[in-house]
Amino acid sequence: MSDSRFFPLMEELFPEDTPEEGSPTTRPPTVNGRDGNGHRQNGPTGDDRREEGRPSGAFQRRKENLEAAPAPLQEAARGQTVLLTGAGGTIGEALARRLCRLPLQRLLLLDTSEHGLVRLKDQIDRQDLPSAGPDLQVDCLLKDLRRASDRKQSLRENPSIVIHAAAYKHVPFLESRPIVAAENNLLATVDWLRACGHARPVEKFVFVSTDKAIRPSSVMGETKAGAEKALRLFRGQIRQDETEPGSGPRMKATTVRLCNVFGSRGSVVPRFWRRLQEGRPLPVTHPEMKRRFISPNGAAEAILQALRHEAGTYVPTAGRELNIYQLALRMVKWALGDEKAEESDPTSWIRYTGRRRGERLHERLLAPEESPGTDMGDGLCRVGQRPPGRAWKELLQRLDTLRSACLAGEKEEARVRLRQIVRTAAESEKPAA
Repeated sequence: MSDSRFFPLMEELFPEDTPEEGSPTTRPPTVNGRDGNGHRQNGPTGDDRREEGRPSGAFQRRKENLEAAPAPLQEAARGQTVLLTGAGGTIGEALARRLCRLPLQRLLLLDTSEHGLVRLKDQIDRQDLPSAGPDLQVDCLLKDLRRASDRKQSLRENPSIVIHAAAYKHVPFLESRPIVAAENNLLATVDWLRACGHARPVEKFVFVSTDKAIRPSSVMGETKAGAEKALRLFRGQIRQDETEPGSGPRMKATTVRLCNVFGSRGSVVPRFWRRLQEGRPLPVTHPEMKRRFISPNGAAEAILQALRHEAGTYVPTAGRELNIYQLALRMVKWALGDEKAEESDPTSWIRYTGRRRGERLHERLLAPEESPGTDMGDGLCRVGQRPPGRAWKELLQRLDTLRSACLAGEKEEARVRLRQIVRTAAESEKPAA
């Protein structure tokens, strides 16, 4: 998460993510002294209750040391050069924090955001982070993987492990932007996967996916479902047009499918928080809407543990399912304080808005045709899937058609082509009659 203000709520919901000593554990500021209707209340405001000199920043969130990393994970990381995309995001920051404590040779942080990289590198430089490799070299790559030249230049850094966390993630926002969603989340991912597959130093490729890829009802989910399909085909396809005859790809391509990351930028928790600060009611789309959440640290741990295992699709065993309405009430009570919450009606802060395009009431980590598979005993479960088909060339052809629609600016055509890719992928996964 990008701010220490969520520490108390994080500690309550995810007790395994204990903040560092000195981190604030007091209640948050009140909501500008106003109730859900915007009326002034008596009591201290956020400015009155703010603590002086309280720590902030991604690298002050939790006591972590190298000994906490299991020995197999340390061995998997020892002497490696890791390239992390989407480094400036919530998951990227959590991953960078953990990677700095592993015995790597080099860490490459890639993002399109100059601000995100500068902030992250400054946090790393200002902290004396313990590491088994005290001479760890950390470099920033300001690149856009949609460009072939940037992909080529990035791979000249000779990474041995690539963790691809870069993506557009906001479901309602992307519904009206299918072209940029497809270009960034699907086309760039497949182009990057293929480029890494050709780069001989790259031994492992970990793709960070989402539960929204399961029977997707949104553009964002469709882009992730298409990318997951590409990784499955990449793992199983003997690509005679791209590798030596009779040989499969050397690179191990793995998917880690996550649920919602609690407190990530632009997600429900920081949005609710801002509205509470402004004295505005909280929009809840439906009283029965539920989401499964995992902490940023839990998400990062799951991704890194996947480095230890064979190529495949994995889901974390950690996480909590929360009713969004109950979460909103909890945040209202948390913000008002116990006494104020007893005096006022927390439900007055809730406004039902109806589901937005692309949203659904419940999400799941496994598709109906998938099975829980093997519990790896380290917070990951390997998903049981049918062996992938040999439709790699067909997928590439469909992606080229989608790319043409995107380049032509044909918004609706791009949407149709994207859905065709996902529908074909879903049909290929159905059990044989």
